[in-house]
Amino acid sequence: MGDASATAVATEPAIICRGVTKVFESDDSVVHALRGIDFEARPGEMLLLVGPSGCGKTTLLSVVAGILDQTAGEIRVYGQDVHSMKPAQKTAFRLRNIGFVFQQFNLVPSLTAAENVAVPLLLRGVKRAAAVQRGRELLTQVGLADKTEVSPLHLSGGQQQRVAIARAMAPEPRLIVCDEPTASLDGETGQHVMELLKSTAVAADRCVVVVTHDSRVFRFGDRIAEMLDGRITSIRNGAEHG
Repeated sequence: MGDASATAVATEPAIICRGVTKVFESDDSVVHALRGIDFEARPGEMLLLVGPSGCGKTTLLSVVAGILDQTAGEIRVYGQDVHSMKPAQKTAFRLRNIGFVFQQFNLVPSLTAAENVAVPLLLRGVKRAAAVQRGRELLTQVGLADKTEVSPLHLSGGQQQRVAIARAMAPEPRLIVCDEPTASLDGETGQHVMELLKSTAVAADRCVVVVTHDSRVFRFGDRIAEMLDGRITSIRNGAEHG
């Protein structure tokens, strides 16, 4: 029975979306950003959400991560209905389970690189010395051992994105979501950042979801979900991208 239980845990989807819609309403307009999304993402994979600007990729990522609430439909992240939680519970769930990598890095210029990586650990109550030390270890892992005490203002775009990846991994989340992580980078640096995500962030018990419209990085996806006009139109294996 123990083996069967372990197998069940290992094969549980990281993300389940069923009939997910998102409508934005204002005084003079209604925007249907998501129009019935159905998909699953698995632990141990990098799933790319691709499609043209305005197709709903970032909205879907924000809904999955609990930043936005869906209008209708069901979302479960590692079996949890995040959107049924109270605000404090939702915040705590994100701190424990979700790491974020943003297009614009969102680093604090008054903090060192190691201190930036330590931020999510400090928010979880880890003592400062231990959190910053963990930040140094992660920066070494992403190739920035010599930049731990440097301000983000003195780092290149690619180096800042590496700091952001290390920060996302700091609390050992089960889900990492990345919104256009290569959009602010040149082509070669973007390739290096995706290689880093693939080699360090993807783990057997962790799912990485990347929003991108950069076709040059499609080869890094284990699966690619194509979006258009608020819908997922196809999901294919990354190996099928030619």
